[in-house]
Amino acid sequence: MNPYRQDVLTQAHLPTTDDARLGAAIEVTGLTKWFGRTCAVDDLTFSVAPGEILGFVGPNGAGKSTTLRILMGLVFASAGSARLLGGSALDSNPAARANVGYLPGSPALYPRLTSRECLLFLQRVRGGRYEQRISELAQRLDLDLDIHIHDLSRGNKQKTALIAALMHSPRVLLLDEPTSGLDPLVQREVERILREEAARGVGVLLSSHVLSEVEELADRVLMLHRGRTLLVSSMRDITGRLAQRLTFEFPSTAHAEWFARVGDVTAVEAHGRYLECTITGAQAEVLASASEHGVIAVHSHEQRLEDVFTSLVEGRAA
Repeated sequence: MNPYRQDVLTQAHLPTTDDARLGAAIEVTGLTKWFGRTCAVDDLTFSVAPGEILGFVGPNGAGKSTTLRILMGLVFASAGSARLLGGSALDSNPAARANVGYLPGSPALYPRLTSRECLLFLQRVRGGRYEQRISELAQRLDLDLDIHIHDLSRGNKQKTALIAALMHSPRVLLLDEPTSGLDPLVQREVERILREEAARGVGVLLSSHVLSEVEELADRVLMLHRGRTLLVSSMRDITGRLAQRLTFEFPSTAHAEWFARVGDVTAVEAHGRYLECTITGAQAEVLASASEHGVIAVHSHEQRLEDVFTSLVEGRAA
């Protein structure tokens, strides 16, 4: 877990009384969606607490976007239940989504309007006044609000859609690939904004193919494959279980048996002067053993969330 987020959740930004009363910002139970004979979402159950960012990951076709569309009332569920801030998300109930910000995977904007005109129109639809927030977000995302949308790059269209999702200070955010098409500097700013939203108690469901982004932001991760849950776990638990790979360089030929009986080493491969070790626990014992044999260099290759996801998918396929 990102230390910033841990502080947010455990110290200064506890849920408000209303949030505590409502319980989960998002609560999904047994959600299922069939398209003909294809099951896009299969008995999906999860929740997102106020102030929590849940990373929602999986390959194309895993059911992530379908789940978000069900929560927004754009697709009907075949079975199960879903609630947003305590209200049913499966009924025709606009009040359940009044405090929700939604960013679809392929935002539809009005091409003949400028970004400002488009956002002010959406403001009128919502019945609020968000001009100051719109200007603030546009400045932070480096967006010129007075260019017609049909003349904008893909990244600037994405910025406009992001502002539309954020401008009314929602209590729930449903985000489908929020940094798609953005340059690295703007991606970092979006990450900062999402941390701020979580810090004020917003529940965030973050669907993303950028697993490094999920690692950076998420408190927990839900991995989907073919509509089914592969894993729901905190980032702290995932990173605690990740194997580490160390490459040791020695002055002369190395031998795998040097580490054969060293604790927490699960695999060793020798390549001339190099030994590659996979470790699932503490490094102290293997480092001490390497030192005894005259190691001259050590290189670390820590596994990432992508490795966890790949191994789970391959295991399911097998």
